[in-house]
Amino acid sequence: MDKQSISELLEKIKDINKEYQEKYQKNLKESSFNIFQIERIDRKEVNMCRFLGAILDPNAGHEMGNKFLISFVKDVLKYNDFEEKISQNVECSVVCEELIDESRRIDLVIKGSGVYIPIEAKIGAGDEYRQCTDYLTYAKNKIVNAKLYYLTIDGRAPSEKSVEGLNREQKANDIIKISWQNISEWVEKWRKNLLADGKCDLAFCFKQYRYAINNFISNTEFEEKMIKEFCKNVETLKAANEVYLNYNKARISIMKEFFAELKERIYEAAMDIDDQDLLVKEDFVMNKSLDEDIQNYYKNKTYPSITFPFKKDKISGMLKDFIGNDYEFAIRIEVKENLFIGLCVPYVEKELSEEGQETKIYENKGMPINCESIRSYIQKDIDSGKTTLTYETKKDKYIKDWWVAWQYIKFNNSKKTVNFKDADIKNNEDYFSLCDKKKISELVSNCCEDFKKVYNYCKTLLNI
Repeated sequence: MDKQSISELLEKIKDINKEYQEKYQKNLKESSFNIFQIERIDRKEVNMCRFLGAILDPNAGHEMGNKFLISFVKDVLKYNDFEEKISQNVECSVVCEELIDESRRIDLVIKGSGVYIPIEAKIGAGDEYRQCTDYLTYAKNKIVNAKLYYLTIDGRAPSEKSVEGLNREQKANDIIKISWQNISEWVEKWRKNLLADGKCDLAFCFKQYRYAINNFISNTEFEEKMIKEFCKNVETLKAANEVYLNYNKARISIMKEFFAELKERIYEAAMDIDDQDLLVKEDFVMNKSLDEDIQNYYKNKTYPSITFPFKKDKISGMLKDFIGNDYEFAIRIEVKENLFIGLCVPYVEKELSEEGQETKIYENKGMPINCESIRSYIQKDIDSGKTTLTYETKKDKYIKDWWVAWQYIKFNNSKKTVNFKDADIKNNEDYFSLCDKKKISELVSNCCEDFKKVYNYCKTLLNI
C-alpha cells in the first residue's frame, strides 16, 4: 500500500473534519442545550415529524391558529390554492403516522374537506418496496389530484424500488421533492417573527427544532464529502480501506495504554490504603485474561477489567452469609461501553498454569442467593449519602446479575464518563482525547480516587 496515499487521504479528511467541527460549533452556539439531541431523537423521522405536526396543527395549543399551516403549505410545499380553501371555512387537521392499507403509516398528513396532503419523511431510514407507490395510490383514492411530498435531507428523489409501478409522468409530477433545508429555512423565518412579536417561548422551541435539523444536515454533508474523497480514485479507496482495517487496532492500542497505567497505579493505591490487609493482591497481579479481553473488546465479546477480591477470612456477618463458599466479594473496574467501578460477587474457578501455578478465574454466574438483603443494606447508605454507588438505574441484565452496586467513573472534571465503544466525535470527545497520554493519566487518576472511596466504604460492609 502506498503510504503517501494514506497520508494524503488522512490530511484531506482532517481538513473536512475541521470544516465540519467549525460548522458544528457554530450550531452549538445557537443552541447549546438541545432537547432533541439530548433525547437522541434528532435523527428519528417519527419524532421530528411529530414536532412538525404539532407546529402545523391549528388545534395544537400554540395559539397561532392556522397561520403556521397556511404558511408551510404555501412556502414549503408550494400548494398554491390551499389558503383559498382555508378561507372557505375548510377545517384541516394534521395527523402523524396516518395508518393506511397493509398496516403502513404515512409520517405526516394534512387533511380536510377536499384536502389530502401526505408527507413521507426520511432522515436515516431507507425506502421500502413500493412505499411511495402505495402512499400516492392511497392519497389519490382520497383526492384524485393528490401529490405525495417526499422529504429528505438533500431533496433527492425516492429510490426505484419505492416508486415501482408508477409511470414516468407520475414520478415526475405526482411526487414532489422537498428537503429538510427547506424546513429549516421556514422554521427560522417564523422564529424571527415570533421573537419580534414577543412570543419568546414559542420562538425558543423553533430555535431548538431548527438546530436539530441543521445538526443532521451537517452530519450528512460531512459524510458525503468523506465518501466522495474515498472514491476519488483507486488509490484513495485502497487508502480508506487500509485506515478502516487498522482503526480498531488503534483503539485497542489506546485501551492497552490505559489499562497498563491503571494496573500499575491502582496496585500502588491498593498497597497504600490497604493497611489492614483486606485485599488479595496476588490474584489482581495474575489477571491473565486482561490482554485477551482487550484484544477481543471490539468484537463485542469481552469486558476488560481489573478485580480486587477481598480475603474471605476478613469478611463476616451478613456479607459472609451472602457470598457463601464458592463466591468472592470484590472491587472491580470494568469497561462495557462506559468505564465504571463497583462491587461484584464473582464465581471463582481455579485452574493450573503450564508452570503448575494455581490461578483463580472470576466468572459471572449471577448472584449466589437472593441479593436483595445486601442491596437493601447498601440502599440505606446510598440514601444517606454515605456512598455514591448505586444499582437501580442500570437496565442491562449483565450489570444486574452479579453487581451488588456500581457507579460510572467520571472524566475531565465533568459529569461525563468515557465511552470506549461510541465513535461519535460530537458526543464522545473525551474518548478521542485519550490519544494524549496526559489524558490517559488523568482518567487513571480518577479511577484511583474512586477506587479509594469504594475501598473505604467497603470497610463498613466488612464490619471493620
